[in-house]
Amino acid sequence: MTLDQIYYFTEIAKTGSMSQVARNLHISQPNISMTIGVLEKELGYTLFNRMPKGVELTRQGAEFLHHAELIISNIEEMRNIRQTNKDSSIDFSVSAQFSSACVYPLIEMLHLFEKEKKTFSIRQNPFFDVVEDVKSGHSNLGILNISAEQENFIKILLAKNGLEFVLITDTQMSIGLAEGHPLYDCPQIALSDLKAYPLVLVEHSVKDYLSVETIKQLETESFKTKIFVQDMLLFYQLLDTVHGVTFVAISKNHDITHIFDKYHMNLKLIPLAEPVIIKMGYIKQKSRPLNFAEQHFVDSLYHFLND
Repeated sequence: MTLDQIYYFTEIAKTGSMSQVARNLHISQPNISMTIGVLEKELGYTLFNRMPKGVELTRQGAEFLHHAELIISNIEEMRNIRQTNKDSSIDFSVSAQFSSACVYPLIEMLHLFEKEKKTFSIRQNPFFDVVEDVKSGHSNLGILNISAEQENFIKILLAKNGLEFVLITDTQMSIGLAEGHPLYDCPQIALSDLKAYPLVLVEHSVKDYLSVETIKQLETESFKTKIFVQDMLLFYQLLDTVHGVTFVAISKNHDITHIFDKYHMNLKLIPLAEPVIIKMGYIKQKSRPLNFAEQHFVDSLYHFLND
């Protein structure tokens, strides 16, 4: 298999015509037809159905096209590699429902691109803003948390916008409360035990992070007192002063209690007696493979949450 074969194939798939590609590339049509025939013989399956007025992809051809486009895109990335100099720069942006998830990968990227001129942007946005950022190209990647029950629905929604969701890890919803809370020493907590206390949530998490199914599972509507805030300092103060409770999604292999200690937040995470599972992953434009910086960010986030 040669790069010429792959390139000819993708051009034919775009135009639906071998003769048109032959004219565009100033190559004889028999040469194009022979090249594709040799490729099909090597692969052991037919890439195109020959029609009276052109060609159409077979099922195997459509799958082959996906891989062929990735190969061509990667070749373009390799051609664009340049030596680091004072004029080179790295621009990377990510949009996330909770920007705290991006801290570790960002630090890793700062080390990796230490000598390059760089601009990194981390945006904390609601669900649909994250989707729009990635769809429009405003952000390279989006970090999402979705309920297990709505995973298929959201994947369909993303596909309609030319995006795809890639799972990084499963997270489990836990209860967050401050030291001194009456439930502080409980090994686990049932939802029925929480209803006597105010539920404190960051406002955008209610509308966009907690799906309809998750809200139902967590019985948020049955809390007598609910307090929605936007300021994180106020959020922590309420948990501390009014015996508030909150919901926190945490990876099974990711302990964040050291972060609480570092910033002198006397908070504790306690598992729910009946687990509620959240899927955490990233979204990207489906038609474009990850570049080097994006892949490094994703790998760092994966290892941070799973190792």
